[in-house]
Amino acid sequence: MSSLTESAVTMPLGIPEKKIKDRQSTRLSIQAVLTRAEDAFLSALDLVAGGGKVESIRQACLALALLKAFQTSLGQGSQNVTSAAASTLASSSSITLHRELLHAIETKFIDIEHSDVNWPSFDPSDTVKPNNDDVDLSEDFDDHDGKLRFYWQMIKSKYESKHILAADAISLENVPANWAVISINVSEDRNTMFISRHQNGYEPIVFCLPVDRQGRREGDDDIWTFDTAVGELETIIKASNESARRAKHITTPEGRAEWWAERRALDKRMEELCVNLEFVWLGAFKTILSPRNRFSKADLSNFSDSLDKIFRAALLGGRNSKTKGYATKPHLDDALLESFASLSSKCKEEEIEDLVYFILDIYQFHGVPVALSELDIDQIALDVKGALEKVEMKQNKISSTLGEEHIFLALDKNVQPFPWESIPILRGRPISRIPSLSFLLDQVAMGNHLRSSLTQSIVAADNHLDIKRIVNSRRTFYILNPSGDLARTETHFKPWIDEMAEKAGWKGIVGRPPAEMEMRAALRDYDLVLYFGHGGAEQYISSQKIRSLPQCATTMLWGCSSGHLKEQGDFDRTGTAWHYMVAGCPSLVGNLWDVTDRDIDRLSEHVLKHGLHLDAAHQPQSRSRANTLLPLSELSTVQAVNKARNECKLKYLNGAAPVIYGLPVYLH
Repeated sequence: MSSLTESAVTMPLGIPEKKIKDRQSTRLSIQAVLTRAEDAFLSALDLVAGGGKVESIRQACLALALLKAFQTSLGQGSQNVTSAAASTLASSSSITLHRELLHAIETKFIDIEHSDVNWPSFDPSDTVKPNNDDVDLSEDFDDHDGKLRFYWQMIKSKYESKHILAADAISLENVPANWAVISINVSEDRNTMFISRHQNGYEPIVFCLPVDRQGRREGDDDIWTFDTAVGELETIIKASNESARRAKHITTPEGRAEWWAERRALDKRMEELCVNLEFVWLGAFKTILSPRNRFSKADLSNFSDSLDKIFRAALLGGRNSKTKGYATKPHLDDALLESFASLSSKCKEEEIEDLVYFILDIYQFHGVPVALSELDIDQIALDVKGALEKVEMKQNKISSTLGEEHIFLALDKNVQPFPWESIPILRGRPISRIPSLSFLLDQVAMGNHLRSSLTQSIVAADNHLDIKRIVNSRRTFYILNPSGDLARTETHFKPWIDEMAEKAGWKGIVGRPPAEMEMRAALRDYDLVLYFGHGGAEQYISSQKIRSLPQCATTMLWGCSSGHLKEQGDFDRTGTAWHYMVAGCPSLVGNLWDVTDRDIDRLSEHVLKHGLHLDAAHQPQSRSRANTLLPLSELSTVQAVNKARNECKLKYLNGAAPVIYGLPVYLH
């Protein structure tokens, strides 16, 4: 028991095939204490979940998850325990935002006919409206506003009648099978990280990982702690901002060479930070982020047998029969087996050792004595590597009709600043961020509820409803260089903007600041809004105006720190991205930190033209009607952004900054 807090624990965990007999009285007494503590936390949450202090609720949620991990390690785990822990973690990252959503719903339809969008003194001829020429805007039929009202009232009733931490509120039946939700939470002392995974068709899985387990295991004096990582990220961003401000004062070739050397060094540090996020904190458990459905049941069974032989030989070799009496085989859940089977045999030795120590802990939790000083860990690691090589040959032989897996990250306030999308195992894959799992389910429900008034339903080859969120790329509004001081950006994009305005009927603003009424109308009435300016356009529209929108366009904010969520101490972070989520925005692109204009212009151009095919060459010769929209690209907005990161000269300092909040959206 003394090693429990220093060990990685998974839910579900290996279940012994016959009852453990060692120290039963000790286990039972500890289980009784854990049960009483759990009941106390649950009772407290029932009382305060609706209006208590957010920081207290968050701490209680993490404490409950830790208690369930301890219960699981003592042999009291079950699917219900795992599901409850995973649901709590997936919902606790945005408690404040859910409360703000309830308040915002009250403002979405206040006197809508006399709102500031339709100010009587405003010239109707100048009102920002989509181009109607030859385009069937059939999105407005069947009382679209009425459907919006009904949807938001449904969401309000849902959260007023049941607090967001209710485990029975989590149902993934309407979520595509190739969507996976990964929640990452850190304990209040920042020593323990919880990573959970939800996916339709699979039982939830939770990893409880001591952040510094590898450093302590190796006896390192210089342990890469959570605070160390936070400090390194802040230092890199601060140095990057300072060097960017100095750039305009550099006039000599020597000065430019020195400036670029500094920028490349910062880029390398950002890359190393991303590598360490994966290597030090996740280790072997990074495989929770790997795609599923790559192994047959027979392959997983063979992998399980191989591991059992390796650890039986190591733990029982040369021992007497009494010791062998303990040698019940821990049954690794299929979800765990599939996760660990995807660990590359070519990964770092420390990552394989991380898996070795975890399996040894499972044996120890189930009553098998483990004397680490007597074990040849290096040899065990080599044997495990061999088992991974065998199962590795079997993967990818199972074809999947589900398409590329999309991962949604639900990050708590402590881990939100990090560029998780650029850690090695995720780099280039379709990754987006969501406030919480319940927010994702709400967005799916919104798309389904409004489907008949948004687009035609599409039936896939397997007769399953394709719930892709589709937007009409012709209903695009652009805002280019609104401050008037981004001449290079305007010069770069103006010819393309003009061409799309002519060929696709785009509308927008160039070289002047938009009025708040124009911004609000653009976000409400268009399908896609492109912003090429400073920040996240906060200077042109207030957060309250955004939150009060009954619907919001897919939006790309290419300005500096447009996707950054501000630190609020013990409270949840807040920022522009969350305002758009409350407005019902299906997808928002923003930057986590400040970036230089040339690199972000290069990346955004690649996303729009090459990834999403928003250019004249991909426009049809004649304008089709809205109910016969054709896809411009097979890539979603999420895929396009994540595949474009390497277009930047500084692939991490600038390339890791853009992130996507919300759903994958497809342009037609």
